[in-house]
Amino acid sequence: MARSAFTALWLVVCLTTTLRAQTDTARTLRDSADVLLVAVDLVVGTLEPIQVFLQEGQAYRIELTRNDVSLEFRTPTQRIHPPFFSALEGASRPSGGSVFEVYPRADAMYEIRITGGQRGAPTTIKLYRDISASKRRQKIIASRGWEIGMEAGFGMHSAYPVTRSSFSTPAPVGEAGADVDLCFSVRGHSATPGRFSGCAVGFGYQSRPGAESGVVWVFTEPRFRIVGGKPGRSAFEAGVLTRIGIGIVGRVNVNPASVAPGLYVARQIRRDGSGGGWNLMASYARVWISGTDGAQSNRFAIGLGRFSKSGIP
Repeated sequence: MARSAFTALWLVVCLTTTLRAQTDTARTLRDSADVLLVAVDLVVGTLEPIQVFLQEGQAYRIELTRNDVSLEFRTPTQRIHPPFFSALEGASRPSGGSVFEVYPRADAMYEIRITGGQRGAPTTIKLYRDISASKRRQKIIASRGWEIGMEAGFGMHSAYPVTRSSFSTPAPVGEAGADVDLCFSVRGHSATPGRFSGCAVGFGYQSRPGAESGVVWVFTEPRFRIVGGKPGRSAFEAGVLTRIGIGIVGRVNVNPASVAPGLYVARQIRRDGSGGGWNLMASYARVWISGTDGAQSNRFAIGLGRFSKSGIP
């Protein structure tokens, strides 16, 4: 009796494992198989378009039985851009067919027309949703990237001299002056914002009333977020920064270099999870200026930035 019960239990376990494996295999095959959306026979030059709904973030493949034709996409409104598409290199068939990959930029109903080729010649078009390419694209979209933009800043700096011990007469210190700059900047993508951001390269000018000349700066300013920030949402953040620059001073044979560690508080304004938006920032830095007998200065500034939706992966 005990042996019969054990045998029955063993059979149940084996059958359950086998059925689960078949189900998982079928699900894997189903998830990896491309989905045929359109299969139509057309005549080259026909005015009747193919209408199909395509989704942003997905990848599609179009197969044609001729290689002397191309595709034309039209959208219902001018606000929706046509999808990116290109012929797959090495994908042409020996029978004369060609293959295109298509990447929609918005969820919309698109019109597809066949262009080129011999007018009146028959061709067949097949449109697939490419499952493996869609998974790769989703992985790229979800991966951490950078938003690029421009930042403009305005502030004040305390007085500092541009002089050296070798000068026969010390240069005048001057007075506190205005500080303006313009930056090509980057920040983490809205979906997965990292802790690093900042000015990749910037150009600034500091006026020095009462001194021999103002200073033109070329600089970079990395920033590290310590607190704040929310993925896909507008939020405040605060952190530390360090500005490193090289200066150009008119009428003085000195090219000072500066290192300016400091603090910043910013409001990252994001339109939605797809990226882009604005940046409002206030900062303070203590500036050490080399090549000028150890001059030091304080810098206060506010800035406004505009970042594009498109970024750097």
